[in-house]
Amino acid sequence: MTSGEFDTHSFRHALGHFATGVTIVTTRDENGEYIGVTANSFNSVSVDPPLVLWSLDKRAYSLKAYETADYFVVNVLAADQVSLSQRFATRGTTDKFHGLSCTEGVGGAPILAGCAAYFQCKKTFTYEGGDHLILVGEVVNFEASGRAGLVFHKGSYAVSQPHPVIEVAQAGQDAGEGFVQEYLDYLLTQTAERFRSQFQIVLDEAGVHQFEWRILCCLAENHEGLTFERLRDMVLAEKNELSRLLLSMQDKDWITSGEDFADETRYWIVKQGLAKIVPLIAVARAHESDALGEFSAEEAKQFKDHLKALLQWVNSGEYQPAHLVPDDSKSGSQTPTGGRSNEKL
Repeated sequence: MTSGEFDTHSFRHALGHFATGVTIVTTRDENGEYIGVTANSFNSVSVDPPLVLWSLDKRAYSLKAYETADYFVVNVLAADQVSLSQRFATRGTTDKFHGLSCTEGVGGAPILAGCAAYFQCKKTFTYEGGDHLILVGEVVNFEASGRAGLVFHKGSYAVSQPHPVIEVAQAGQDAGEGFVQEYLDYLLTQTAERFRSQFQIVLDEAGVHQFEWRILCCLAENHEGLTFERLRDMVLAEKNELSRLLLSMQDKDWITSGEDFADETRYWIVKQGLAKIVPLIAVARAHESDALGEFSAEEAKQFKDHLKALLQWVNSGEYQPAHLVPDDSKSGSQTPTGGRSNEKL
């Protein structure tokens, strides 16, 4: 964030990157009527005693009911309860409980059917939290159904899925049992090598080296020419090997070179090089179509998009192995237990 006036819109957008569950907090007002609001600010506070908290927008129609109530229930929504979340996120006096199956918990607060979990609470503390009221409750009863929970992330509902790393661990697989066949490096390498070896037959018949093929393809699509370093990055050839190939290809009159305005050497494809590569591109496209024949056109596009995204990530240089990341726990830092939300997600 830059200095100057605080950007609340950007602040809310940044908060949205923290994925949360979705709850409906219910209670009864002074007249015995059921009250409920959708909130994703639910969080644990303590195990001994068992305390949880959530926060409510001070503009909420139901604010008074929660201020005066002694008990409330946090209903943790299941993945198939999006419509229920939307119903209780709506502001106003509409009877949100109409037609719903409920049982009564502590203090008569309603417990919604079909939730992933619920926590019956006695309100113990209320704190001012800016434009929200923070309510802390002691859990007097709870239950978990085992159903998958609903998730809210970046302004949209989502579902949780185990991370691939966790899936492997939960399946009881170790490094020597099923790891290789599922490891991304193995899959990418095996696929690339076998795909490349199939097309190598075509290149051998045409008298074109694998790196020559890559160089010609890259130059054919870059009419402004490419520098040595850019070519090296694109074709993944060793420096000495690339130098040798570029000289050889110039001797064959497939490419040429010259100085650009910055006095840097660039390489271009020439007529003979294009004549060599055009029929090979046609065969390459046919080979690709055969390889992707098991996919629909949309699936093939998605597959390529995923590969491009993966390539962008590995080229970003942002990855740092976990064992090299500094351990902040030794500095005394702690995970915040505070929450965020309002009546309407």
